[in-house]
Amino acid sequence: MTGRDFFMPLSAASDTRLTAAQMLRRSACQLAALRAASAGMVFGPTLDDRAAMLDRAREELLQIERAEVLYTKLTGEPLLDAAERVIAELPAPQSWLEASLARLLVCLSARIELESPRPAAASDEAALACEVEHVNAAQAALRELREASGSAIELPSVFRDKWLAVALQALPSECARAHYLTTLERDFGLPCSTLRAL
Repeated sequence: MTGRDFFMPLSAASDTRLTAAQMLRRSACQLAALRAASAGMVFGPTLDDRAAMLDRAREELLQIERAEVLYTKLTGEPLLDAAERVIAELPAPQSWLEASLARLLVCLSARIELESPRPAAASDEAALACEVEHVNAAQAALRELREASGSAIELPSVFRDKWLAVALQALPSECARAHYLTTLERDFGLPCSTLRAL
């Protein structure tokens, strides 16, 4: 998936302010994914894990770079500065576990968005396959950590909740956010029912 393809449906929207707001939320989520991938490069337990995170970081940077051009045309402001402000409160992952959970939260958000009804783009199928792969990799890392510890893994709720808020904000509708939370609970065992008001 290229950043240009991912943002193409937004460029055709009639309401420029809505388009810019959607782009900002998406880009903030991508910037959060970049943070998670960067942490993964530091904490990944194997060279393969670290190399995969480097590839993910490159993808996110390219998407943000391409979106910057369209966002600046729409608003006259730099996208990176605005997106940084949105995620300023995000705690940085301090372990492979936190990096894996952060990746799962933000990549699942992208997957849910690509599954949501929207104007068709030629790259949707490839983009969706890419996000499914990222979600599966994050889920596999979390599963390995759980198996190694022999018990359920608990994370500080402030970490989960702040990353979850960014992931939810990137989704285009209340229906997509509800689907996201249900998927987290059903498929990944992450109870988020107390956060449905976000």
